[in-house]
Amino acid sequence: MAARIVDLHLLLGTLAYLSLINKMWVNDIKLGLPEKKLYVAIRRFSRIGGGIVEDRRNLWFQLIQFHGKKTVDRNLK
Repeated sequence: MAARIVDLHLLLGTLAYLSLINKMWVNDIKLGLPEKKLYVAIRRFSRIGGGIVEDRRNLWFQLIQFHGKKTVDRNLK
């Protein structure tokens, strides 16, 4: 029954995305990229991608925006 609700490819893709973006954040910080620049990039993504009402309602845009904010700003956790 759960297979009808959740597509296996979508689930695996989401798990891969979450682990890779977290690893990317750690690697960028190790290379010396300031966290502030990553935060600015996420804000720019939100501003440019959220410029049109239809884009702001897009589920994928909302998920990536939410996860990006939580990943970049480690002080919120």
